[in-house]
Amino acid sequence: MENYIDRVPPSLDHCHVIRISDQVTLVALGPLTNVALSFLLDNTLSSQLFELYFMGGNIEGMGNHTVASEFNFGLDPEAAFAVLDRVQCPTYVTALEPCYRQINISQVSKAGTIGRGERRHNLNKL
Repeated sequence: MENYIDRVPPSLDHCHVIRISDQVTLVALGPLTNVALSFLLDNTLSSQLFELYFMGGNIEGMGNHTVASEFNFGLDPEAAFAVLDRVQCPTYVTALEPCYRQINISQVSKAGTIGRGERRHNLNKL
């Protein structure tokens, strides 16, 4: 069994990869907690990234975390602020709504009964 105490925390792992690589493109697939911690641990990292991509926030005020909050920003808004405040490379943010439109899931079905019954099974087929 792996000893989890000896593992490198993701935020420190980011620091190492960005320091040893040229032109790192970082794609964040969830809340920006580890990216923010990386930037706080080493304030030069944000200038060493080539580009940053992530999905966060919403345009129409309808969320998937709360009524009006998108999950990635809503779960750790302080991290989202820290990243956006410190990042120095080209940054590409995709809001929640284009992600729904891309896979043809209506906002109403996502906001209503995503976790219940037949809709849940249909969404899992995507």
